[in-house]
Amino acid sequence: MTTIPNAIEIVRQRMNTYLKDVLGSISLMLLEPNVTNYELLSELDKLEELTLYDKQIILTGLTSLGTGDIEGEQGVILMTINSLENELNDAIENKKKNSKMYKTVGLAAGLVIAIILLSLSNRNVVFWNQ
Repeated sequence: MTTIPNAIEIVRQRMNTYLKDVLGSISLMLLEPNVTNYELLSELDKLEELTLYDKQIILTGLTSLGTGDIEGEQGVILMTINSLENELNDAIENKKKNSKMYKTVGLAAGLVIAIILLSLSNRNVVFWNQ
């Protein structure tokens, strides 16, 4: 039977990013009998790209595993995956929304600058010597 820290270690060995180091630390921490959620969360804080809610989802998944039967474990894993997928979909939607907004703001700023330059050039204001 594979324990949770061993399973994390197996996954970690297949990685080549800095996530590998964080997962390694977490798997070692889970081997300690008195590790607290605060300690695990502080290790997850090294993953700056994740929101606090994302980290809490992962923490809940990690700490819930190993406490029930196989069906319960599968339920915990599926719930964690579904929660993370929902967060990912929300992040993608926000990125699309913000991307459109920044394009519009950039275009508007460019137009304003062009209008200002055109209005100043009509007044014979010289910006540089020719």
